Amino acid sequence: MPFRFPCISNTRNSLTMNIQVTTYLRVFKYKTLMAFVFTFLISIIGCKKSGNEQTPIDTGVVISYKTDIKPIMANHCYSCHSANASDPESPGYAMLDNFIELKDYALKPSTVNPSYTKLQARLRFIEVPGMPFKKAPLNDSLIKKIDSWVKAGAPNN
Repeated sequence: MPFRFPCISNTRNSLTMNIQVTTYLRVFKYKTLMAFVFTFLISIIGCKKSGNEQTPIDTGVVISYKTDIKPIMANHCYSCHSANASDPESPGYAMLDNFIELKDYALKPSTVNPSYTKLQARLRFIEVPGMPFKKAPLNDSLIKKIDSWVKAGAPNN
């Protein structure tokens, strides 16, 4: 039954008002339903894993900080990112020769792409500036080693 205003006595005005109110209620119901569906879909999409919850890829090879990661960092990062940085034009704020700082940086989520950490995003040139700074990117095998180490929780092994 359509909504009627009791104070309107003219039948023509009453009918016009009833049609307008009925149309408004239909549109309101439709918009409310669409808002609910949109909110539900956004909440489902937002429940995916974040970058730090990635499952490590089991390749059967254990990546070691001391034998695998530290040499990569020493060869490609320490010239700017160490207490004894040798490149005076490119001083880095992250001291990657300190394991605790490296681990914090390796596990910190990227602000540009949450599926990566800051270290992973910088090595892929997703975050600015890409690393190594003003140099060629690391090759894929080195980046995969670092990825495996990060996904394992960046252990000091």
